[in-house]
Amino acid sequence: TTLSVAQASTQPYTANVGAIFNVPVLLATTALPENADARRLAFTLTYRRDVVNLTGTPVVNTDSGYSFTKAPVVNDLPNGDETIDFDITRVIPFTYLNEIVHATYQVMVSKELITPFIVSNGAFYDSKNNAICYIATDTIPSAFVPGYLCGDTTLHNFLYGTLPTRISMLSPNIVADNETPVLYYSVNRTNVPVKVEIYNVLGEMVRTVKNTQTQPIGSYKLPVGARGLPSGTYMVRLTTPESSETINFIIRK
Repeated sequence: TTLSVAQASTQPYTANVGAIFNVPVLLATTALPENADARRLAFTLTYRRDVVNLTGTPVVNTDSGYSFTKAPVVNDLPNGDETIDFDITRVIPFTYLNEIVHATYQVMVSKELITPFIVSNGAFYDSKNNAICYIATDTIPSAFVPGYLCGDTTLHNFLYGTLPTRISMLSPNIVADNETPVLYYSVNRTNVPVKVEIYNVLGEMVRTVKNTQTQPIGSYKLPVGARGLPSGTYMVRLTTPESSETINFIIRK
């Protein structure tokens, strides 16, 4: 089955500064059979905390029989991400393709203008609270892109054009042997040369992921090929002729 935070239209969420919008997490694509006995689901939702602000407690879909096993846990991470750890129970098995829970956000004024919404670490448990290892849980991410700030293009264009590129996040930032981290970033000026490289803790460049002479304005997600690298801490560097940004990740085998 699939955990999705995407809209039905597959378009990014969008709203103006100060506006409120909901981000639902739902089961999609393939319904679980009743005999799978899936009674509990745990997962994590990740986004950039300076772009959007969580307002209140997320709301579980009680109309479909879902309830919180325990209260959602909000975590502020050093890299600017915020995560919510969800643990949700249903008295009868999870069989519906519908919304499980939604979180409500307010759009903030920030130099970072976009944020991905990523659901990860999905795990189902049976009525005896045993992990159901044979249920493969795929995920569908989404993103938020703001409308014009304060109804005017001036502040939007100033903040959006401060840097030629901006890293939103790297997920996951702790990578198992069979995983590929994904770099989410934006290009804010026309036809910017972009280079993405991986460095080890000694400052040695160990891999070039991307090297392009021109990349159009837009939001991108780039798989960062880390397979074959030994366990340890690494840095992804995104550079242009005018700027350089980095973000770290850990390979744990």
